[in-house]
Amino acid sequence: FPFTGFSYPIDAMSPGAALVAELLPLTHFLRAQAAVWVLGSPTPVILETLGHLGIFVLVFFGAGLPIYARRVATFAEKERDGAPAHIETMPRARDEDYVGVGFFGLVRRGFARMVLSRDAFIVFVVGVAFYLVYYAWPYRNEQIEHVPVAVTDLDRSAASREFIRTLSAAPAVDLKFVATDPADARAAFERQTVDVIVTVPERFAERLARGENTMVPILGNGAYPVKTRALQAALTAVLTSSDFKYGDAALVEIGTDPTSTWAAQGFTHGAAPSLTTLNRFNTISGYGTYIVPLVAPLIVQAIVVIGAAITVGQWLRRRDPLVLAALKPSGFAALFTALFAVALLWNLYAQGTEFLRAEFPGFANPEGTFILLVFYAGACAAFALGFTALWGRARTAAPAAVVMSAPLLFASGGVWPKELILSPFVHAVAAFVPTTPAIPALAAVSQAGAGTETSLPALLHLLALTLFWSAVAYWAFQKRLGGAADGNGIAAPVVIPPTAPAASTTANSVALPAPR
Repeated sequence: FPFTGFSYPIDAMSPGAALVAELLPLTHFLRAQAAVWVLGSPTPVILETLGHLGIFVLVFFGAGLPIYARRVATFAEKERDGAPAHIETMPRARDEDYVGVGFFGLVRRGFARMVLSRDAFIVFVVGVAFYLVYYAWPYRNEQIEHVPVAVTDLDRSAASREFIRTLSAAPAVDLKFVATDPADARAAFERQTVDVIVTVPERFAERLARGENTMVPILGNGAYPVKTRALQAALTAVLTSSDFKYGDAALVEIGTDPTSTWAAQGFTHGAAPSLTTLNRFNTISGYGTYIVPLVAPLIVQAIVVIGAAITVGQWLRRRDPLVLAALKPSGFAALFTALFAVALLWNLYAQGTEFLRAEFPGFANPEGTFILLVFYAGACAAFALGFTALWGRARTAAPAAVVMSAPLLFASGGVWPKELILSPFVHAVAAFVPTTPAIPALAAVSQAGAGTETSLPALLHLLALTLFWSAVAYWAFQKRLGGAADGNGIAAPVVIPPTAPAASTTANSVALPAPR
């Protein structure tokens, strides 16, 4: 998703990341969607974008069909030879190997079987490390630059030309052309040659000279709102430039002496009011520095959920000794502890090692961050077990975890104010997900260095989620597996003593008279 250009412009990515973006079908699908739904582009433009998607169909179908045919032939040959067509990658453990195993033995075996199984190794061991690097790659330039822009100059004055020159010098602007006919700019906009149109209105210079308010309209592609916001910021910088005093005109009422206006507001004549912004942790105003720390907890949660669905989900289906042991509180605690260890290790890696490597802020408050990560790891483990026990389908757990990730990021309040989420249902669902309290709390404690006491509401919320989802998972285990076993949950094999051989039928039969 970060490569599609929706959350960060492809024009601002590094050449390598931009190449990866062009090789993803979703990138071209969003362009086609924008052409049809947002821009109302002409039919040839729509057909061109659909043609790009058609290339992916031809390439992948052409490459995949021979591979599919060979694999089907291989499976058929194995079946003819009497061998199983599918190799069991996560076989069921033997019950007798778990008889008498204590708590720490179950934790050790559960942890090892989770991270070392062939099915889950790529998720539990590689998943977080790879995805953190992969997700952060498009944002490495940090600043939004080179947004394709067209300017429609309806004033054609010296002031409008100076304004266009200043705007084109902004790093966010890649000025493609200046038009005097709005139709030319609109045609380029519908072809997606440019993503923003800036219109210099008629009487622009006259209004500025008279000290009147003037409006500079911006038309942006609604499919890529980040580009439009970047242009708004660049345009604001130009209009408030001290060289041209465009910002002064917006503060002066029509027909009012500028000197009296500035004096009434306490400013010296000719000096625009100053605006100072102080960023808490994102000192460079970088997009990656802002978004990656918010997404990292979500990545860890998704990996833990997917990994638990693959491992614990299969164990439930096969009635593996590890989940049979979880029918007892001590066995369930051992399974929870093994998954908790996985979640805690990856949370520590994300906030520590990976953020240090990528030069993102992290562990600004070491003690508070560690405590918060411990509580968050517990909530992630309990949520993953509860989700797996209730969902019950390992093959569809990964798509479900991916689909719900983006909405959960917005519901957490990290990138969108919670107050603007008007659906009570969304708030209710988000309250039962660990990322909801964890994302803003980690941003405050780990990135901004807030005091540990400020995270107390989040800690209590995470503790409540841990207890709730643990109870749900334990109840679901009981329902799915049926009842409880003795000892640590694994019933010892029943030894049936050999019985004496049956007596001969002759010795136990009743003599019957011979028939006459």
